[in-house]
Amino acid sequence: MVDAVLAVALVPVVGIQTGNALVERGLDAPASGWLLAVALCAPVAVRRRWPVAALIVTTAAVLAAIAMGLVFVGASAMLVLPAVLVLYSVGRAEPARRAVDAALCTAVGLSLLAVLLVMAVPGTTSFDHVGAGGLVVAQLSVAWLVGRAVRQRHAPPRPSPAGG
Repeated sequence: MVDAVLAVALVPVVGIQTGNALVERGLDAPASGWLLAVALCAPVAVRRRWPVAALIVTTAAVLAAIAMGLVFVGASAMLVLPAVLVLYSVGRAEPARRAVDAALCTAVGLSLLAVLLVMAVPGTTSFDHVGAGGLVVAQLSVAWLVGRAVRQRHAPPRPSPAGG
């Protein structure tokens, strides 16, 4: 229930940011911005039940936002926030091997696309390229690490080895 409320609350915040970013890019497509906001935020509602599936959908929506050039016009924090929440849930809920695979695929894929798209923008510097990929990786890494730490904290204690 809490996740559904969070998802609904995020839609207008992300929608406004997306709409503003589209206007800054010279695109007057408010419907596209709201559809993207729903695609980004809806998986937050099911992130505890199906964390990996929610991550796939959210990652696809973030990839769409990056492809539209929205991550680099000031809306990046809000656009990546749903992916951060979902990746936390993957780190928290999934076994270590599966959580590592999901985190690496997401972080590497999004950061490489971010760097490639920034390189394609005329007038950008190499600092912009590193910054774009680094920001995405940093946000996602922190979320995943916190999820893993919470999982470890709540794990039952391991038995001590017998004998001494």
